[in-house]
Amino acid sequence: MQEQIDEFNNDCIARWRNCHDEVHREINLDLKMFGTAPSEKDIVLAALKCVDAVRKNELIFDETALDTELSNGQFYLLSNDPLIGWRIDWEEKYKHDDPKKSL
Repeated sequence: MQEQIDEFNNDCIARWRNCHDEVHREINLDLKMFGTAPSEKDIVLAALKCVDAVRKNELIFDETALDTELSNGQFYLLSNDPLIGWRIDWEEKYKHDDPKKSL
């Protein structure tokens, strides 16, 4: 069962990555070609587009189609961990070492 969960999570992360890369393409292009940093507004608008795009995914787990609420919830769970994020800078802002591990 754990193998199925891991495969499901990996597929969800791949789906998220496709959406994330697509909506942040222009920001990345400006950064790489011109060194132009995006405004906070541009970052937030792209993040909202990422959430909107991800929420359109209909997920299947163990041959069972998940409804919209469960599909969306899976992505919210992954973002809460945080294994995915909406902003282009999500890793710097939200992905920190687990404080429990340092105890």
